[in-house]
Amino acid sequence: MVVTPHVKTNWVNESNNPPINETNLEKYDDSLIALADAHNALGTKKARAATTSNITLSGTQTVDGVALSTGQRCFVRAQTNGAQNGLYTVAAGAWTRAIDADTEAKFSGGTLIQVERGTVTFF
Repeated sequence: MVVTPHVKTNWVNESNNPPINETNLEKYDDSLIALADAHNALGTKKARAATTSNITLSGTQTVDGVALSTGQRCFVRAQTNGAQNGLYTVAAGAWTRAIDADTEAKFSGGTLIQVERGTVTFF
């Protein structure tokens, strides 16, 4: 199967770029997996899902189409009060910040969050 992009841009020199096909897509996927593994080795943080709007930070709930269970992690990134954004551990009661991201020193600008599932946000 060959996939043909529907938009061409001036910066792409088609003669120097391989065609987009299953083989090249598999290589691309392998590269993304290797990149994710490298980031994990450097301390990348993972979340089961990421918010797309303001939520209540308590109880099990569905976030971005993902039913979260107690103990799973959620990347809260759309709170009205920005100070509430961060990486949380889901609980039946109040959520707590994930232990590896509960201080500014552990969770600062440039930190990569790998979001496993979602209808809007995932990687």
